[in-house]
Amino acid sequence: MGTNQGPYETRFLTVNLDLKWAALQEDFQLMLGGGYRLLDKETAKRNKPVKVDALAGLRSHYLTPELDVTGPLGTTPVGGNEDWVEPYIGGRAMIDLTDKWSLGITGDIGGFGIGTASDLTWELLGGFEYRFNQRVAGQLGYKYYDIDYSRGSGSSEFGMDGNIHGLYMALMFNW
Repeated sequence: MGTNQGPYETRFLTVNLDLKWAALQEDFQLMLGGGYRLLDKETAKRNKPVKVDALAGLRSHYLTPELDVTGPLGTTPVGGNEDWVEPYIGGRAMIDLTDKWSLGITGDIGGFGIGTASDLTWELLGGFEYRFNQRVAGQLGYKYYDIDYSRGSGSSEFGMDGNIHGLYMALMFNW
């Protein structure tokens, strides 16, 4: 057998891929909790009630991240969904503007790595509340929500470590 000791030629293959992607993140939350009124007093200047509450309960998450990658071979969807329930504790302060309208700020922290819960979540909300009657109220405001969640390992690992913020609407039922 002989050996080939001639000049070597190296060839490179250059591939240009035009990839496009679209992402959608949906997070549905349902909170069930209770509160204890720590303060309910009228302000000296405006004669309007100020209320401060301690809060605790459970928050249910349904998270559906979707990513569509489009390339020369078509579109490939990537994603799935995760759901979990976690405890939270927090507080709320509100001042009545009229008999029906109030302005408030709410904050909570939850998860704590208990069971399938997130390692840590926290949120701050500020906005207006309109009371339709004694039992039902609607809210509109701004929300900042931070989450650190992961489940599984290896190729089946799912995780989210980030924040979501923007306008929110809520419907509250009080007993």
